Amino acid sequence: MQTTPDRFRCTEHDQDLTELVHEELELQIPATFRPKKPKEFRVIVTCLGSGATTEHSVACTGTVAS
Repeated sequence: MQTTPDRFRCTEHDQDLTELVHEELELQIPATFRPKKPKEFRVIVTCLGSGATTEHSVACTGTVAS
């Protein structure tokens, strides 16, 4: 799966959310239905922050193609 941007981060906690974004995209757009031309997406993932009390949702946007 190719996404633009290729990395997604929580700016508040400097956490890499790329794997979570790709997992959510897999659920929303299975590989067999992924467009050859870039398609815009918006997913919401959970950043665990630096501890259990700082967990919060982060919206990530970009484009995806197969």
